[in-house]
Amino acid sequence: MAKLEWYFEYEIQVNRPGLLGDISSLMGMLSINIVTINGVDVSRRGMLLRCDHTDQIKRLESILNTMETIKVTKLRQPKLRDRLAVRHGRYIQRDADDKKTFRFERDELGLLVDFMAELFKKKKDIN
Repeated sequence: MAKLEWYFEYEIQVNRPGLLGDISSLMGMLSINIVTINGVDVSRRGMLLRCDHTDQIKRLESILNTMETIKVTKLRQPKLRDRLAVRHGRYIQRDADDKKTFRFERDELGLLVDFMAELFKKKKDIN
């Protein structure tokens, strides 16, 4: 059976020591693997997760929604922007007028290279 990948992002409501440990322990008890983790904004963390069944994610979501220290902002199958946000610690910016246009500044050259590599990898998988 193929493993399912998920993107999980949460906003920290009450920052306290051991918060990340509590969340990762909960995932461990549900047999959910953390593939990658990073801060994607000032008070947000993003994770790429891997599990065997959708039920595991549903259980995780129901438990996390009862926690007062975090607020779940995203729990979905990962998109290209999600993968890059976890890898680089921030989201790539889209143009306000044209949603198909992405904005990169000079210091984001590494992010641009990763973005292009992911696009070419996707195109290769289709062919």
